[in-house]
Amino acid sequence: MPRKLDEKLGILGISHEFERAGARSTIASLWRVNDRSTALFMQAFYANLSQGKTKAEALKNAQTTMLRLNTTDTVNQAYSQLDRSLSINTTTTSPTSPTKSKGYSHPYYWAPFILIGNSL
Repeated sequence: MPRKLDEKLGILGISHEFERAGARSTIASLWRVNDRSTALFMQAFYANLSQGKTKAEALKNAQTTMLRLNTTDTVNQAYSQLDRSLSINTTTTSPTSPTKSKGYSHPYYWAPFILIGNSL
């Protein structure tokens, strides 16, 4: 595929480049995401993968996990289990910050992630 077409395809063009480099699938975000909530999201996604779920199932389950983080207590509990070696930006760039919503159940935090390619 010519580079010009890749550039016009945006996110699909980027995933195509990853596929050409050998990746079977890619998780992409449709908009700028919050570092803290994304760290929790990806932790849930990879935990599901390690339990033998398909990528599509792992993505769906990670989204469901985020929906359940709807209070300050549930978010704090999830952070206590997060790998502290990760460098996480503590600023929030969302339209509904966790201090207002007291959780990550708003679609801003879990809806932008899409799976492109092989979902198995």
